[in-house]
Amino acid sequence: MGVHPNQIKELLTRQPFQPFVVHLADGREFTVPHPEFAWLPPTGRTLYVEEYEEFVQRIDTMLVSSVSHPATHD
Repeated sequence: MGVHPNQIKELLTRQPFQPFVVHLADGREFTVPHPEFAWLPPTGRTLYVEEYEEFVQRIDTMLVSSVSHPATHD
């Protein structure tokens, strides 16, 4: 079924913040270690995740299959 953009927004604004991993349908994974490393515009259609100092992944939120926390991530 996937993850609704509102669920991602909740993870980004949670206090205290907990790092999480975004899992895509194609098997790729992106870690969000801090809310400053991700941006979800108001439309919720695209998630931007910064990694590798200045390299930004542009992710279609319709392709997010799940999210997990690093402590529970295998």
